This record gives sequence, C-alpha cells and structure tokens, in this order.
Amino acid sequence: MNQAASDKVFLSLTDVIDQLGVGRSTIYREIAAGRLRTCKLGSRTLIHRTDFDDYCASLANTGGGSHCSASL
Repeated sequence: MNQAASDKVFLSLTDVIDQLGVGRSTIYREIAAGRLRTCKLGSRTLIHRTDFDDYCASLANTGGGSHCSASL
C-alpha cells in the first residue's frame, strides 16, 4: 500500500518516525510514558491519526518541538 500518511486513519510506527524525524527509540519512549497512544492489530502497533494529531498538538502547547503540523 502506497497511501500518503496524511490520508491514513492509522499510522504505522514507521509513518510516525518519518513524519517527526525522530528515532524509533524516541517513539517507544513516548509510548511507554503514555504520551502517544497506540493500538494493536495482530502483531502490528498502530497509532490512530487523531491520537497522532493530539500528540503533535501537545508538543506545540508544551514547547516540545515544531516537527508536527496540521498539514501532515
């Protein structure tokens, strides 16, 4: 599937890593800390688009970074 990440309802960890420009361990740290919600589909870990958008908004609100944008 070659669907643009902005069109997906669920994002893979790779999608999130690519969009944020951070490493896999950073994403796992955010998940473990409860700041980024995930769901499982079989063995896949996915992030709902709205959870990703909420996470990005929380970064913008706390000054945590400017990597996220509503246009993603």
